[in-house]
Amino acid sequence: MPYIVYRIAVRDNKGNPLYDHDWTDMNITETVFSGFLNTIEIVSEEVMHLERILDINLNEGILLVTRYEYITVIKQFFL
Repeated sequence: MPYIVYRIAVRDNKGNPLYDHDWTDMNITETVFSGFLNTIEIVSEEVMHLERILDINLNEGILLVTRYEYITVIKQFFL
């Protein structure tokens, strides 16, 4: 993988945070981070009528979203 992982978060499929590890000094709590992702998914599905999000491209990084039967894993990379 050409990028360094800076955060891994795991949540259940209802959006509840289960695990979070952050190697940065951003001080964004697990609850706020999970809430941010839940909001993005709700807007994309209910307002924009899009399928589930697979990744979010940012100016300085990428959030990759991997869904499994019972959990969702989010990985944060910086470019």
